[in-house]
Amino acid sequence: MLKGNEFFADNDNKDLPAGCSGNNTEDSLPLNDSGIARLFSVRPARYAAKEMIYNEGAAVNTVYVVRRGMVKLISHLSNGRARIVRVHSTGSWLGLGGLLGQPYEHTAIAVDDVEVYRIPANEVLRIKAEKPHLYCRLIEHWFDYLREADLWIAELSTGAIKARVARLVNFLSELENLSPTNEVKLLTCEEMAEILGATPESVSRVLAEFKREKVLLPCPEPHRRPHDCYQRDESALNAIAQH
Repeated sequence: MLKGNEFFADNDNKDLPAGCSGNNTEDSLPLNDSGIARLFSVRPARYAAKEMIYNEGAAVNTVYVVRRGMVKLISHLSNGRARIVRVHSTGSWLGLGGLLGQPYEHTAIAVDDVEVYRIPANEVLRIKAEKPHLYCRLIEHWFDYLREADLWIAELSTGAIKARVARLVNFLSELENLSPTNEVKLLTCEEMAEILGATPESVSRVLAEFKREKVLLPCPEPHRRPHDCYQRDESALNAIAQH
């Protein structure tokens, strides 16, 4: 998925929708505070951990860009249960389906303290007329999101629970983009279980095993990381994820 500064960077026209090209330098703005400010008159909005950002089924009048923190997307099943179907972090655009007249497909909840840009949908549609190259990038971003959603299902919903937990730990580390890069801030066992379609007890047992085998080690105290921060043995996790 296109994220962060990759979103507005020229990508040599690869996989752009028909009729799009990335040769217009005015359409190569970075997705940072100054780039957003040049496109839209918006300021960051803050959401506390566990606060709802938008609700499944509601009409899309706002598109969100994650500036800081993590957001989980929840789908409510027919049996009344809720399941986390995606997790997003800095640079992700949420609600792009609304540009095609679709309601919010999921409920978005802040995992931790989150900052987002709230961009009125009509402002995004204005880009379609004024900067069509950027609008094409937005549509490409949305289709890329749909492709990645399929990969999410394949990687995290099939296979042994130990392998799926290993894949999820690696995914979270890549998503969070922490420094050092081998660090990962884990979600709660309940949240990880919702993602994997497993029980919290099963996830807890696997994580305990990873800690015993030193596949996960607590982050050093001098880093002053939160209690749920761990250093991961990426090669060991990759090996486990293959089973």
